[in-house]
Amino acid sequence: MTLKGKTSGFTLVELMVTVAIVALLSTISISSYRRYLMRTNRTEATAALLQIQVGQEKFYLQNNSYASNANITTAAPTGLGLVSVTTLPGGYYTLAITSTNLANGYTVTATPVSGKGQAQDAECTVFSVDQTGRKTALGGSTDTTAKCWK
Repeated sequence: MTLKGKTSGFTLVELMVTVAIVALLSTISISSYRRYLMRTNRTEATAALLQIQVGQEKFYLQNNSYASNANITTAAPTGLGLVSVTTLPGGYYTLAITSTNLANGYTVTATPVSGKGQAQDAECTVFSVDQTGRKTALGGSTDTTAKCWK
């Protein structure tokens, strides 16, 4: 005995609606995940800057001058003893110490490496910290520094 007029299965319209919903959810989740990864990489950069800031203060107490880029990887007491400062382990940022007079101050800057995903972060591009502890970040909005350093 068969039922006439009854069909089982999915129609093409139902299948296309399902595919469209899955595509929309995938687009939203991928962009959220990408923003999460960028925030994680920012944390690596800010942590490295703060580590160098602490090292600079120790160096200043011993030498009455701040360390230059050349003294970063040199072992203490003549340097900061940091393993790698030019490029962070994740490879997304490079660090550099700039100063016109190392006896009075310095600025440590973290710049995104071009060709990596972090260089596309429009919210928080370049981070820096100086001898006074002033933290700055360049980006797309007025509250960039507070948002990027949290």
